[in-house]
Amino acid sequence: MSTPATTTASLETHLEFDAKNIRRAVLGGVLLAPESAPLITTLVAASGQIKIPDVYESVGRLSDEGVSFTLDRSMQEVRGWGSSSVLRRDVESIDTDMSFGMLETKRKAYEVYHGLDLSGVQMSAAGEWKFTQPSQPVTKYWRAVALGADGQGASRFYMARVFGRVSLSENEDEQWNNSDDAPKMFGVTLAADEDDEAGGPYSEYLFGPGALAAAQRMGITVASA
Repeated sequence: MSTPATTTASLETHLEFDAKNIRRAVLGGVLLAPESAPLITTLVAASGQIKIPDVYESVGRLSDEGVSFTLDRSMQEVRGWGSSSVLRRDVESIDTDMSFGMLETKRKAYEVYHGLDLSGVQMSAAGEWKFTQPSQPVTKYWRAVALGADGQGASRFYMARVFGRVSLSENEDEQWNNSDDAPKMFGVTLAADEDDEAGGPYSEYLFGPGALAAAQRMGITVASA
């Protein structure tokens, strides 16, 4: 067995800090599709573009808080007789969801907020559109993709999280008023379920010309063409 190489250097050298690896999602959004829609398995297209099946529909402009993701990991611990520490840990469950506020008053926002399919609801010739919230609605599932972007041109860096199956799990209060900092908004939390086709609750993506250029700095190996 060979001995691993050892480097003697300053603390700064060992820590390998690189401020160029710090990202912000300066623009982004969420797109949803029926659970029968094709599962997104790649987002990369030529010239730094993004390819998404047309059946995925944007929920519109989000509030300035963007999208928040939570990941709750529950562990099962095994302790032995006479042992003061844990001998084994197993993942018992992983629960994840995403929360966002939709600012645009559009059909998709109403669908997500109320957990309904309103695609067949038409506005009357007199200009009235209405629907009724069922007392016991059936759980509606969607496929979802959350996208964020940083940088421009050759430095464009995309981050994405694709969910194979999500459903509405929580609503924020909806306010109607004329306050400058409280527009009408549809705030929701969508919980992710296991999806057999995807093989897990979600897939994480980094892509774009900026991501490819930064791969080595991020410690990611690029495959041969």
